Amino acid sequence: MRAARQRAKLSLDAVGKALGKATNRKRGAFSPQAVQQWEKGGTEPDHETLTAFARLTQVNVNWLLTGI
Repeated sequence: MRAARQRAKLSLDAVGKALGKATNRKRGAFSPQAVQQWEKGGTEPDHETLTAFARLTQVNVNWLLTGI
């Protein structure tokens, strides 16, 4: 996820805000710390959020999951 985010030239904060909006999250934006945890593998986003991230960064979900 980090490589896709950096290639899209997006900050952790920008991704959190965009994904919060794209998924109609009741609590608003995801925190930069949450996005960072996804990147480090500490936690995983749900399917809806992962799909929104793939659209945001213009990468395939399979690539995000497998790196292939």
